[in-house]
Amino acid sequence: EIKNVDSGLLLGITNEGVTAGADALIWTDNGTSDHLWQLVSAGSGEYKIENVNSGLLLGITNASKSSGAQVLQWTDNGTADHLWTLATG
Repeated sequence: EIKNVDSGLLLGITNEGVTAGADALIWTDNGTSDHLWQLVSAGSGEYKIENVNSGLLLGITNASKSSGAQVLQWTDNGTADHLWTLATG
């Protein structure tokens, strides 16, 4: 599970969706499998974040680099918007 520190809510997928393009969101822990994620090393300290329920990766709509861009799940197509680093704050 990936929990938001401020809200205490978990990262999940809208309506437990399993299709490419389903939106990511934060939600109360209700035990659904869309709240389960796996970090897959992509090398060089980068990770792909795979949703256990759908097998799809966390990415950004249209590989946008703009603030406020929508986060969603998508098929692994090798684009950089599927690569994440873990940061401490």
